[in-house]
Amino acid sequence: MPTGSPSESMTSEMTTIDAAGKAAEAAVSGTVTELDWEKSDNLWKVTVVSTDGTENNVSIDGKTGKVVSGPSAESSSADEKAQEKDLADSAKLTYAQAVEKVQEEYPGAKIHELKLTKSNGTPVWKAEYLTSEGTKGKVLISAEDGSVVTPSPSSSESPSESESPMPTSTG
Repeated sequence: MPTGSPSESMTSEMTTIDAAGKAAEAAVSGTVTELDWEKSDNLWKVTVVSTDGTENNVSIDGKTGKVVSGPSAESSSADEKAQEKDLADSAKLTYAQAVEKVQEEYPGAKIHELKLTKSNGTPVWKAEYLTSEGTKGKVLISAEDGSVVTPSPSSSESPSESESPMPTSTG
């Protein structure tokens, strides 16, 4: 009988957050600003902002790491595109560097959502994760210098459908 939890035994078979981001970047040129694991669809939903501020959505298969839909450009106003471009341009820390920082702070954590946003006017990467002990948490990582802005581990809770843990890196 296999040892470890079901998520541990599936880790080697699943696409990592890093691989999903790379696949999306290969599909459309720009800055990855959001990665969201959708367990029910077995997909990473990735948003890439192109140089003109257009948000492009790409879905990455959770098992193969291949693009299964997209890129599809969102219809946005000039103001919305300018805001997205400014946010993407303001981030000195890439999604991959943010993933590394979360893993440094919370070894073994499985990130199921990573999003570039602003907190008090400062660009931050908001990460939602599940620790190897089963504790859910959220953390804000400065997109300017990589510092931890606000760690917030929660009490031990089960992940919801969309929050199921995914591997974050293969090394």
